[in-house]
Amino acid sequence: MASGFGAMGGQGRCFTFWRDFEECVSVAPHAEQCLDFQFDYIECLHRQRANGMYKQMVEDMRQNEEKSDKDVSLFGFFTKSSAENGAKAEH
Repeated sequence: MASGFGAMGGQGRCFTFWRDFEECVSVAPHAEQCLDFQFDYIECLHRQRANGMYKQMVEDMRQNEEKSDKDVSLFGFFTKSSAENGAKAEH
């Protein structure tokens, strides 16, 4: 975790965040002053905020797609659903 070595060798992805947090704790008179560094390190490890934003983005895209499927008109004459129904009836 904080060893500095990544899973495939080299420096781990969160090592710089750990180093910043460790440095802050060593020089700060109060641990509360390092909460931002701690938050950044925990976020790097678990990616909760990033994953939450990704899930929200996917959900928004899905809702926009559903809304646009209902509102789209083809050439101003037909809605998408009526054009599809007409195309199915012709075959």
